[in-house]
Amino acid sequence: MEKMELIAPCHFGMEAVLKREVLDLGYEISTVEDGRVCFWGDAQAICDANVFLRTAERVLLKVGSFKAETFDELFEKTRVLPWENYIPKNGKFWVTKAASVKSKLFSPSDIQSIMKKAMAECDTLDKERLIHAAVSGMDQIMSYLAETKYGDGALALAESASAFERWCDNQIMETIRPQLYNSFSLGPLVAYVLARENEIKTVRIILTGKRSGLPEEFIRERAREMNE
Repeated sequence: MEKMELIAPCHFGMEAVLKREVLDLGYEISTVEDGRVCFWGDAQAICDANVFLRTAERVLLKVGSFKAETFDELFEKTRVLPWENYIPKNGKFWVTKAASVKSKLFSPSDIQSIMKKAMAECDTLDKERLIHAAVSGMDQIMSYLAETKYGDGALALAESASAFERWCDNQIMETIRPQLYNSFSLGPLVAYVLARENEIKTVRIILTGKRSGLPEEFIRERAREMNE
């Protein structure tokens, strides 16, 4: 069976005990570091480690390693790891925890966010073409968007900046709306918060427009869609 490098985190000071437990199971140690023991094993080793390691907090599979001193480096080097070998197309995953120990990248929450973006890049837009279009000018941006699923956004952008902003907000609401009925997740809470923000924005637009004496049609064009 294929050998993989596994990581067993533990409490500081328990590394030697955990190392002995791994050796007793018959697996080869690769490295011992502060708060973790790494070892080589196969699928059976994953099962054995989860059942028999008493001092390990959990058992992790090491996908890759690299040096990153900036968040840009973290993004680019995470992106090229072979995630397709572990996560199927349309699969779901959670970046639930990040740790920063003696690192220049000291914000675990930022590490989580950047790694999630790198692991699941947008597959509806070509980043390089979008960057090139942005540098070239507004006409090129609209031309590129018209070729994608965001063609309606290109039409809104051609109309005005405020129309494009309204289209973006409406797209967010359209995307999150199905989560209202996903009872066994945080989806309904997220959808509720976004809907409330949208309502507040719409009320602000209406009140500002009324106080400024703007025509009703002008205000309606800028009002966001609301959840029913």
